Amino acid sequence: MLFNPWVDGLMQLFKLLQLAGLENPFSEDMDIRDICIDSRNVMPGDLFIALQGSKEDGSQFIEEALVRGAVAVLWENGENPNPNPYQIQKHNQNPIKNPILTNGMGRNIGLYTSLRSKIGSLYNALYQNPAEKMLSIAVTGTNGKSTITKLAASLLEASGKKVIALGTIDYQIGNEIKSSALTTPGPDTFFGMLREGAKQNCDALAMEVSSHALSQDRIAGVKFSRAIFTNLTLDHMDYHIDFENYFQAKKKLFSQYLKADGIAILNADSEYGIRLSRELELSTMTFSQGLEKADVVLIDSRLTLSGSDFAVEYRGETHRFHSLLIGSINLENLLAAVTLGFSLGLNPSTIAQGIAQVTVLGRNQVFSLPE
Repeated sequence: MLFNPWVDGLMQLFKLLQLAGLENPFSEDMDIRDICIDSRNVMPGDLFIALQGSKEDGSQFIEEALVRGAVAVLWENGENPNPNPYQIQKHNQNPIKNPILTNGMGRNIGLYTSLRSKIGSLYNALYQNPAEKMLSIAVTGTNGKSTITKLAASLLEASGKKVIALGTIDYQIGNEIKSSALTTPGPDTFFGMLREGAKQNCDALAMEVSSHALSQDRIAGVKFSRAIFTNLTLDHMDYHIDFENYFQAKKKLFSQYLKADGIAILNADSEYGIRLSRELELSTMTFSQGLEKADVVLIDSRLTLSGSDFAVEYRGETHRFHSLLIGSINLENLLAAVTLGFSLGLNPSTIAQGIAQVTVLGRNQVFSLPE
């Protein structure tokens, strides 16, 4: 049964840190209601996490969090050379300009390095690992993530799963649809939705994972059963140093967040899909539009404004499918979804059912003008 701090009571800070595998810099234990990263959302009894961002240091929001009722603060200071956490008042080499942190209110503030990568462990400890028993699918790449995630969610539903689906277009928890703020939500939103999904007995997760999210460890704490790579084209150079840095960010999904028994589903028509398979020891399934050898190969297609009819070869057998998605750009997305279905052991009729009726808002939609 999922732990719910509003129903089951509070968790002690010392216990939370122990379950999360973090060292304890505090001398005083206290009850923790919830974990919060955004100081504007802090409520009395929360543990506030002050992260060091690319533009701002979360320490400037500690005062606001304390005023709002945070009972303890974990502060990430990347300049601290010592990997062990300390209480702030013992750190003269890290001067604190905010006076509220040097008076009595600062006694419950702990300093950590690399705190961002530990956030998932804290949420998992408090929420009792909501994604642990879910069949989890992640999709990354430059193009196609939204469509493939929608197809993956529909495949999972066709196989009898209750799904959490997260992406650029919207967030879905079971039958509930919420507006989307980020392609991959921040840890507070992400784990909050995992917790809500677990409460609703969701047993599958399909989500887009952006390069920004991978660079910022937003999904740390979750391992995926399947990870899909679509393609890599020039994008996000305002954030990444260069194209190689962009690729290395995508690579983290497969090197750090794929389960040991998970399967990487790779686009064999992309040199970067091939590179992933060469550079990492992965169990893989590949797909191709007929340009390369692969596990699932497109052998025929007929594209119209009413949809796509196509055939693939898998393990020496031909399988035919229909989709409402249109255009040659969607063939790659459909191949990725079909390969995912085969990797999960779904029969062709279930795969066909899962992909047949999917349409994606704003992605090659057909509009008919009145005559």
